[in-house]
Amino acid sequence: MQDAERYAARTPLLHAKRIGVPVVFFQGELDKVVVPEQTRSMVAALERQGVPVEAHDYAQERHGFRQAANLAHALEAEYRFYQWVLA
Repeated sequence: MQDAERYAARTPLLHAKRIGVPVVFFQGELDKVVVPEQTRSMVAALERQGVPVEAHDYAQERHGFRQAANLAHALEAEYRFYQWVLA
């Protein structure tokens, strides 16, 4: 039971209703730490709540991005997101 409680306390999707600010996700499709379905579920939950959400998927990336083009895209997208949120 203790592990179930810890899991529930640490699972973002179970707390999505508490999020009311814009969120951006960067997801490697080969990620085995945070599997893509977890991110897609979170995006869907936030969308249902009307929370502005962006998601960027990277087909050949894992948990830590390595490819220069993907790193550049993620940084540019993050910068644009901050410009929008902080404007």
